[in-house]
Amino acid sequence: MRKSWVAVLLLACSASTAPATAQSTEEAVEEAAVETVAVVVDIEGADGCARVIEDGEEAIVCDRAYLNRTGIRHADYPAEAWRNDEEGRVYFEVAHAIDGSIIDCRITESSGSEVLDAATCPIVLERGEVIQEGLNKAAGTVRGNHYWRKREPQFGIFSVAIAYTVGADGRLFDCEIVNMAGDVPRNMREDFGGNPCPNRSSEPPYRDENGVPINKRVQLSIEVTELPLPAE
Repeated sequence: MRKSWVAVLLLACSASTAPATAQSTEEAVEEAAVETVAVVVDIEGADGCARVIEDGEEAIVCDRAYLNRTGIRHADYPAEAWRNDEEGRVYFEVAHAIDGSIIDCRITESSGSEVLDAATCPIVLERGEVIQEGLNKAAGTVRGNHYWRKREPQFGIFSVAIAYTVGADGRLFDCEIVNMAGDVPRNMREDFGGNPCPNRSSEPPYRDENGVPINKRVQLSIEVTELPLPAE
């Protein structure tokens, strides 16, 4: 258990001195809070935490450090692991300097893939970020983990076309799939397979040249194609 202490930042200082009087920590805090910007009181038995009183507001502030990001991106997935369909969660520990910069990294639990394990720490050392909070910053170690998951691009190369009729009353009917080819996303395939009508009950009707609502048959096409890269 530690002794309590008080740190006081006074708004104004007096040139005169007064004889010291014995008073408790709580009394000192209460008296100082009236004319101070901030009062910090150590909490007995709670290492690294302090009660902060500022502008009449009170809060508990604890010193802590944590890994804010690993820096690992989808494009970092090793080609060898991709070819072999390797996935897994890797656990690691990083050492950080007083300014939060990461200076060392070691694997503490394998992902099950030597390739994924070997790729982890170099990236964390280069791009990872440790955040420190509280009143006292210090060098130390924190732990983190990353799940290496093999993920395909959001959209493959595919095309979908549906036809439907927009009625004069705005209702959609006679919906049908005209074309569905290529690497169609599963959720889109399931949605269109169950009900090919667009996901809306009605829409503004088409009108003739006199402004009278009419039935009109239309086709909606969605296509993702591969294009050549622009010349450098």
